[in-house]
Amino acid sequence: VEDELKCPITMSRMRDAVVTCDGHSYERSAILRWLRRLQPPVLFSFTSSM
Repeated sequence: VEDELKCPITMSRMRDAVVTCDGHSYERSAILRWLRRLQPPVLFSFTSSM
């Protein structure tokens, strides 16, 4: 799988890719799990990349 199609969290091909405000792409479920673990909670917003 080409690197730009891999989620940097899961290291697998993204099927439901989203772009964060800093321009990075992630698998939606992986970034949501990661963000929910942050303390204190953060506000987040992203858009679909596809």
